[in-house]
Amino acid sequence: MANGGGGGNNHNAGGAGGGNYGAGGAGGSRIAGFATCAGNDPGRGGNSLSSFGYSIANQRLFLGGGGGAGHSNNVGNGMPGGNGAGIIIITADEIEGNGFGIYARGNDAMDSGSDGGSGGGAGGVIVLEANTLTPPFALNVKGGDGGDTGISQCQGPGGGGGGGVIWSSVITPIGITLNGNGGVGGTATVSGCGGAQGAGTGGAGIVGAGYSRPTSSGVACVLPAYWQSLKASVTPTGVRLEGKLHSAESSFYQVRVKRNTGKEWKEVGILQTERSLRNELNPLWEDRAPILGKQKYQMFLVDADGKEIPSPVVEALWTVEEGFSWRNMSWTDNTMEIWIENPAQAWFSWELFGMDGRKVWGSRAELEKTKGVVSFELPDVEEGLYLLRVSRNGQTGHVKIIK
Repeated sequence: MANGGGGGNNHNAGGAGGGNYGAGGAGGSRIAGFATCAGNDPGRGGNSLSSFGYSIANQRLFLGGGGGAGHSNNVGNGMPGGNGAGIIIITADEIEGNGFGIYARGNDAMDSGSDGGSGGGAGGVIVLEANTLTPPFALNVKGGDGGDTGISQCQGPGGGGGGGVIWSSVITPIGITLNGNGGVGGTATVSGCGGAQGAGTGGAGIVGAGYSRPTSSGVACVLPAYWQSLKASVTPTGVRLEGKLHSAESSFYQVRVKRNTGKEWKEVGILQTERSLRNELNPLWEDRAPILGKQKYQMFLVDADGKEIPSPVVEALWTVEEGFSWRNMSWTDNTMEIWIENPAQAWFSWELFGMDGRKVWGSRAELEKTKGVVSFELPDVEEGLYLLRVSRNGQTGHVKIIK
């Protein structure tokens, strides 16, 4: 689709904004001045896609178009256009707000000094496939603003990006802040210039209801889905992986296991090297030497030619070392409970952090040898996602927990 903003085409003319539901704003012209050079061919705005499938009947979704660059002839001054925004789809029975926002906003273009200004990126798409929307929260698919120009002459500013689409299954209630405006065109800031000089504001986006996920009317090609699931569980001796296949596969003779502890994937195990998987529907494997902390695992079916068919990726948090472990956390009102196995008397510390890195609670105590539930009284904090860090004699592990 031709929804990208056009670039400035001659002497310091401005680039145009990208389009989505709203068309991108045109770029601005350079007014004649030094050596009587005018730039009368700015970029054209990215097309509006409002008639290309944004309807309940078609339900097509489009990425926001990028802004066009302004014409540049001074090294280091020209700037690229703003990026168009992407597509966000959230599916849930209820989406409950916490005062924050969901953004698919086009990027603003940076100011370009003595070259043509660039266009802003178009807003993207936010789809909320839910039965209930509970404010407060914000939805923003605004187009990015066009870039300003001007050091000593009247270069053409950039056009604003078009607004995107907010589409939900139900009508958005009062209390949800909506912004689908087009981005504002840039300005030539030198005194005596013509301001926008033709740089346009992007067209407005749209807020709609009645979205339902489209279904296919037919199947063109279906690849076999070998893996049904992969589960990871922590045991006293390691991390246990249990795969599940849709059917017995006689064409595969091996299962490889790979682990990632944050840097790279490494093969850590091989199953079924002597016979095919003809009678094996649940490949099992246990990592007896996990690394302290969080790690990811993946199994691979391998055929005779070495081709690998990957399973889903799973995660496990290994906190066991010398018989010490902690897990099974619960957080009700202001009480947190942690199951701890402590093999010997040791000092413990517990720290709770918000996802912004701010420490909201901490405690330290010496525990005797124990195996059971330890309870803590916490301060009254807002509901949300937190990071709990547990340390024992310098050995530390952490996990995310929701109140």
